[in-house]
Amino acid sequence: MIVNQQPTTNSKQLDKFFPALDLYQRVREFWQEIFPRHRGQTVLLVTHGGTNRALISTALGITPDRYHCIQQSNCGISVLNFPDGSLESGQLEAMNLNTHVGEHLPKPQEGGKGLRLLLVPSGTNAAQTQNIARFLKQVRIDFSLNSILDSYHITVQQILQHHPETVQFEVLREDIPEAWQAVIGRRSIANSQQLTTGLVMASEETIARLIGHVFNMNSDVSERILVKKGMVSCLQYPGDRHPPILQAMNILTTQNDSSHKSDVGWAIPTQIFS
Repeated sequence: MIVNQQPTTNSKQLDKFFPALDLYQRVREFWQEIFPRHRGQTVLLVTHGGTNRALISTALGITPDRYHCIQQSNCGISVLNFPDGSLESGQLEAMNLNTHVGEHLPKPQEGGKGLRLLLVPSGTNAAQTQNIARFLKQVRIDFSLNSILDSYHITVQQILQHHPETVQFEVLREDIPEAWQAVIGRRSIANSQQLTTGLVMASEETIARLIGHVFNMNSDVSERILVKKGMVSCLQYPGDRHPPILQAMNILTTQNDSSHKSDVGWAIPTQIFS
């Protein structure tokens, strides 16, 4: 006779088991195992979304409490780079790219409500600006935010050429996106039952700091979060005390721009598919 008996578990042992911490530890061990074997090579990882979150987090030094701040869509592509072959050198080059399966922008989380920011680096050339304008043509953009310094406002107007109803805000402060993020949790717009979308143009360094703030990263952000010109990143603030979510980073705005592909460097050490 065969009896399918459930193993007994000590309640004290069960109380001390934390699945997320265990996952992060196993992922760290995985990294240490593959680094010596594949130095200088490209490794393709096809895993579940939860494992992808842990892979990205451990590569960037993000703590487990920010686990739900990373969105991973089905078939989404993320790209990590380790310049010196160590976990401590991990860099995020792209995250949750899904245009290859027809998903223009990642689907909003937590019921599709709150605030979504489309982050566009300043300094794009004319071709990149037009690519972004076409890429966002069918996306409803409720407002834009940029510094009046330099030529930011001109580029934003070109990107919004298909959005005559978008409300445009121009400010003198270069760090206004960071100031906005610092208070967004207290604004009613973040707790709206509808999705409000804003376009934010700022420097690559500022966008990297915005993303780093989501993950509570305090140092070396610009060296770990590699924001690229001519591409779009997406943050969502669902409200209801839910932390902000990085939905995607460095979305290619065209499939035919070879200069972007060489800048991103698809043939780099680790690409992750969800």
